Amino acid sequence: KLREVIEMARTIAASPTTPAIATNLFTAIFTNTVPVEWQVAKRWERTYPAINQDGGDFIRSIIPVPNGEFLIARATARFSLSRVDSAGGILWSTNFPNPVGHHGVGLGDAIATSDGGVLMIGHVKINPTTTESDLYLMKADSTGGLLWVKTYGGNESEFQARSAVELPDGGYLVGITTTSGVGRNKLTPSYGGYDYWVVRLDPQGAEL
Repeated sequence: KLREVIEMARTIAASPTTPAIATNLFTAIFTNTVPVEWQVAKRWERTYPAINQDGGDFIRSIIPVPNGEFLIARATARFSLSRVDSAGGILWSTNFPNPVGHHGVGLGDAIATSDGGVLMIGHVKINPTTTESDLYLMKADSTGGLLWVKTYGGNESEFQARSAVELPDGGYLVGITTTSGVGRNKLTPSYGGYDYWVVRLDPQGAEL
């Protein structure tokens, strides 16, 4: 199609009967053959209320799901998960409680899982007066119901959990920055400074 239009434009431009104004015809035809589907246009926008109106929300992941819908994972003081339709309308929204004895969370990533659920990973503060924190994992089902919560950490801090993948056996591999050595449920030593810690989990979140 594009080649035919170009050849037609060249023929018209080369014709002795073509008016002088046709000297711009080739450029006009060529630049207007971009398919409509290639053009980007805003379809819709939405503003959603924050969990914490003082601190605001931080969206970390938008996950496409069947039927053109989306899951939105966000957090400030706690993890939250919302499902929206293809036009951005909220279908449901769930705010998850923090683990008992913990103080505030940071969400790093969320992934869709093969069972239709969602795995959310981040860190959770373990001491209200310091920056100490643990790796924090939370699994929810396809309707936002909480399935399980796990925390892992060593003798100092784990933070900046930014990556998780589901494995063929239904388990998970997650990564987080750590300053901890051996302690509590961290079994590997520190190399000094900021290390990266990769943890292999089974489908229920237990470390392997």
